[in-house]
Amino acid sequence: MGGFIRTTYDPEDPRQKQAFSSYSGKRVDFLLIDRFGNPVLAVEYNGSGHDLSGDADARMAVKRLALQKADIPLLEIPERMSKPDIFTALSEKVGLLEPEKRTG
Repeated sequence: MGGFIRTTYDPEDPRQKQAFSSYSGKRVDFLLIDRFGNPVLAVEYNGSGHDLSGDADARMAVKRLALQKADIPLLEIPERMSKPDIFTALSEKVGLLEPEKRTG
């Protein structure tokens, strides 16, 4: 996430450094981008391997907060969601974006 969330921070400020470190190494399953390479939608698939280590809720809380602060919508897809429901959810999320976010 540190690769696509643009931020300016003072690395000498321990609070800012800690905040950046909390999400910079996190990943999303899919990232939809516009024609300029800007993030449009982050997608997380919460399948059977989502919580193997038992800390998925804490990891997701960090991801949600970082994406919210960066104004990047998140779509979470539960394991048993049907294909038609996934396509509908994607369409609704992308369709809800402001026109400047859809076209860059």
